[in-house]
Amino acid sequence: MNGPGPGHECPASTAAALLVAGESWTDAVESAEQALADPACRKTPSCVSRALATLVCAGELVAADAHSLALLEDRSDDRVVEIALLARACVALRTGDLARCAALLDGLRHDGVTAEIRPVVLLWTVEDLVARGEPRGAETVLLAHDGDRSHPLLLAASAVVEMALGRPRDALKAHLACGRALTSFGVLNPAVLPWRHRAFQAASACGDNDDAARLAGEEHAAAARWGEPRALGLSLSAVARAGAPDGEDLVAYERSVRLLRWRRPGWNWRRSCATTAIVSPCTANTWQRGRSTHGHGRPPSTSAPPCSCGARMRAVPHRPATPGPC
Repeated sequence: MNGPGPGHECPASTAAALLVAGESWTDAVESAEQALADPACRKTPSCVSRALATLVCAGELVAADAHSLALLEDRSDDRVVEIALLARACVALRTGDLARCAALLDGLRHDGVTAEIRPVVLLWTVEDLVARGEPRGAETVLLAHDGDRSHPLLLAASAVVEMALGRPRDALKAHLACGRALTSFGVLNPAVLPWRHRAFQAASACGDNDDAARLAGEEHAAAARWGEPRALGLSLSAVARAGAPDGEDLVAYERSVRLLRWRRPGWNWRRSCATTAIVSPCTANTWQRGRSTHGHGRPPSTSAPPCSCGARMRAVPHRPATPGPC
């Protein structure tokens, strides 16, 4: 089977474009599977990153783990191996296997990782430590990181630490700054990083009920555009708390739990309703390339550059395209 050549759409870039725009999760998954079945894409780190990120964010955790294992067996490229290990760490985090997640992330940090995925590793490490009841350890890891503090994933990591340490006002500020940065670069999908859901939690803790209700509604609207049941279930958990006069809507809670359980029986749904990190290498690259090409805080161009596998990237109509390969 020949890989996509010049002038043809790369299925991995199609998947990533749909993912960051938050549109048509079924088409995104189909494109990601096509990419991972294509020899040219499987040998191209950027394509592997896009495809695995799409599968993970779309809740296709079994498929993502299976593809990651196959890529690790191939060991065709050191960067592909790094991305496959990162994907396995994310699957472990999202299924509640915190020990395996920690071991995989520790291994990546020990071996050294490329600069573009360091923020991803940092955020997941912070998430893992907080989930294991070690917020001070998470704060130590965060403070030791020497990266760009305006990076959305570092802002998200800071917000997680602030919330875990009982500082919801600071957490809310960091979540909103993270959301502004992601939105300015066209990352609209709550399945990539549910910053509105987290900001809702922080606003609720601060007693800012009007802002909390607004954020819950915006998160649910974005999740509905994406359409994937797990994202809808997570957003409904916020709507349930914000929507009813007494602060809790049991019907919405029931729908939320049903969606989360139906979509992935192995999903750690209790933790999902509390706090989750749903990010990808795609986000890290989007931010880095956007800053270098367009400057801080400016929207990216809607023109799509060629994918490094040689194919043409697809831009989603009426949505900002990713400013470079994910």
